[in-house]
Amino acid sequence: MGILGGLFKGSQERGPSIMQVLDAEREQYLSVYLRGIADAKTEHELAVPEVKVEMSDEKLPKGYRYYTVDIFCRDGEKAGPVEVNLKAAESFKPINENWQGLDVTLHPLVWNGLEFRVDGDLSDDATLIRWMMKWIDIEDKKTKDENLLSGIVHNVTPPERTKNGWSFSVDFGSAPLDAFVELVEVIRTAGAKTMQLGSFRG
Repeated sequence: MGILGGLFKGSQERGPSIMQVLDAEREQYLSVYLRGIADAKTEHELAVPEVKVEMSDEKLPKGYRYYTVDIFCRDGEKAGPVEVNLKAAESFKPINENWQGLDVTLHPLVWNGLEFRVDGDLSDDATLIRWMMKWIDIEDKKTKDENLLSGIVHNVTPPERTKNGWSFSVDFGSAPLDAFVELVEVIRTAGAKTMQLGSFRG
């Protein structure tokens, strides 16, 4: 698990830890994603995974305009994106752990739509944007694997102020767990003491 180390050992003695659940959800999503890529290659003249685009919505801060299309397909003059989504998050009882002073609760989730609800201050999101630019890999520095996946985050929504703090969502795409771990440190740096994780909106 790369840099995970012992930081995220759960306080629970029974059942899987938060990191184990995240790892399993990542693997499940990637298996669906790879199957989607294979199907697209048989159904279309051209199918290319992880094509980055920059949206033209000037209302979005520049860093959040970048979006990675799951699969870009073309047939003759007709072309367009294909998104790969899991049907729904599998239900389980929320898991609560304390990660060195950060109280974390994991709710049912999908890897490609994980919402963070934190009590830290994200009004200055410069550190979050630096994390995002690295893991979205704007400069295409990351090496592609045999499936043409680069281990990158596909999309991040701008943080929104809530009654109890801030929230934002991440489509982790083909990114490794290390991307999640580094994001937790960004959130910790913002002064967060509690963090709710889950796919709450669908």
